[in-house]
Amino acid sequence: MNVDNNVRFKETEERIMRAYGNLARKLPINKITVSAICKEAGIHRTTFYGHFQDIIELGDMVEIEQINRLVHYYIDSDNFDFPAMIKAMFQFYYENREVIRRHLFQTADGEVTERIRKNFLPKELSAEYARCFDCQSDTELQYHQVFFENGFINVLKQWILTGCKESYEEMASLIIKIYVTAMKPEARADIGDEWL
Repeated sequence: MNVDNNVRFKETEERIMRAYGNLARKLPINKITVSAICKEAGIHRTTFYGHFQDIIELGDMVEIEQINRLVHYYIDSDNFDFPAMIKAMFQFYYENREVIRRHLFQTADGEVTERIRKNFLPKELSAEYARCFDCQSDTELQYHQVFFENGFINVLKQWILTGCKESYEEMASLIIKIYVTAMKPEARADIGDEWL
């Protein structure tokens, strides 16, 4: 494996994602083109297509990367704070609702769910998740995660597609209450009964 090429590939991908973010702050999302991204990133179209299939895939990747950073911030801190993480995620989705709404309308349901599922729950969180929900096997953990992830994703989609009428704090409280109610008592005690 050529490490230099790997590093260069990753650096180029990050440059493309930064270019997309810069353009998204200046332009309506539906006005961002591959040409504009290439110009902003200082790359050729073939380089863009060597990394991403299209702008929708790029937008999804930018969103997933930001959510992963957010989740890792809460995982890596000394005191893992599940409610604070969920609240921060809903705040992120609220602040980026126009971009996310566009992706929801332009991408097939199963495709959005699958992309989010692959990236929503970091591997580092799986053991903690299994402990909190008393999952007895990897299979049980997998089904449990699919159940909750689909619920989370569909609540998020409905909230965004109906115009975010509830505040992100209200949505975070709703999701936290659903999760905390399902947790085993010891795990619930760690988070606090104020969410019930």
